[in-house]
Amino acid sequence: LAFKVDGGIMTFTTGGAQPAPSVQPAPGAGSGGATAPTTTAGSNLQRLTTGVWKWQQSADSSGKSWTSPNPANYTVQFNADGTAGIQADCNRVGGSYKADETSLTIQLGPTTLMACPPPTLDSEFLRQLSEVSSYFFDGNSLILLWKMDTGSMKFAQ
Repeated sequence: LAFKVDGGIMTFTTGGAQPAPSVQPAPGAGSGGATAPTTTAGSNLQRLTTGVWKWQQSADSSGKSWTSPNPANYTVQFNADGTAGIQADCNRVGGSYKADETSLTIQLGPTTLMACPPPTLDSEFLRQLSEVSSYFFDGNSLILLWKMDTGSMKFAQ
């Protein structure tokens, strides 16, 4: 559960106690480098870093919503080394991310600057990704939550 206004997160599990997640630096990463998340079998991090996530839809707290015009053109791949590969319609974006079992921040990097033909949501998609602060899974869907409980994005594989 994510509390409002970045008030924290509660994680519930079934069964016995589980070890706390840890984050290890990527080999050779300096102070400005990406931090590679550590994954354990069955963990949220392992699910996050498996495959390519296709954007389905987003909604903000005011009720405004966006539907991906073509999910195959709006994707995110979270690599185990802490880098992210993003497809924003006709543009490719590099980046990095930091994550644990519930928190997630995405740092956008170099972007190609093609003018995508309308209708495109490339700029909106990238703006929304930059607002992400946490995540969870709802069945087979990945849900990215924005800072201060202002909205969310839904992805599928």
